Amino acid sequence: MKKVFCYLGILLIICLVLFPPVLRIVLPEKKKEETKVVIETYLLYCANEEFIVINTYDGDKIKLINLKKLNQADNYKYETGNELLKIFNGVKNKGDTLYNVFEDGELITIDFSVSSHPKLEIDNLTGSLEIQKEYYESQNLTCEVRK
Repeated sequence: MKKVFCYLGILLIICLVLFPPVLRIVLPEKKKEETKVVIETYLLYCANEEFIVINTYDGDKIKLINLKKLNQADNYKYETGNELLKIFNGVKNKGDTLYNVFEDGELITIDFSVSSHPKLEIDNLTGSLEIQKEYYESQNLTCEVRK
């Protein structure tokens, strides 16, 4: 009886040793499907005599906002909605933005690839491409989308 258990044990060990190579030969290899996600970059360019706005989008997600308020004559009355001017003046001195003064105006840059900037309260500027285009056009800016 002991010999039978020894032979069965040896047979079991041989089966366990041969099992993985046999499965590799018998079962087909799973094909790895490469899924490439193509994210297109869009540029929303809006401008009038008072403001220039250039937003960069990766797909439908905002990546960068450049908002430039152009210098105007002292007696010039702003035609752009007061909302955009209020947002500009509200965020230009915040630490989350990059603020520069040039000869022709003031520029604010907000980079969303680093942070989502929840403290800036600029929900009107962070929507999808279509929503932002409509918003800027409602503020009397002429907009164009570029790929």
